[in-house]
Amino acid sequence: MCAMDMARDISGLAALLADPTRARVCVSLMDGCAWTAGELAHAIEVSPQAMSACLSRMEEAGVIMRLRRGGTPM
Repeated sequence: MCAMDMARDISGLAALLADPTRARVCVSLMDGCAWTAGELAHAIEVSPQAMSACLSRMEEAGVIMRLRRGGTPM
């Protein structure tokens, strides 16, 4: 990967994490535990809809990977 590509990746990640909710999700996920979207929404004090949008954006950027436990996305 060339320096320009790395700079784009870093600036894209910085822009993604500039949002306080997404930054708090990242910090929460650093504990190594699997969280459900509902658990994260409750812990971070945002609506389930806001958490879903946040997680979708993070997944699209390749920052997180959602897993399913039973029928519930994690």
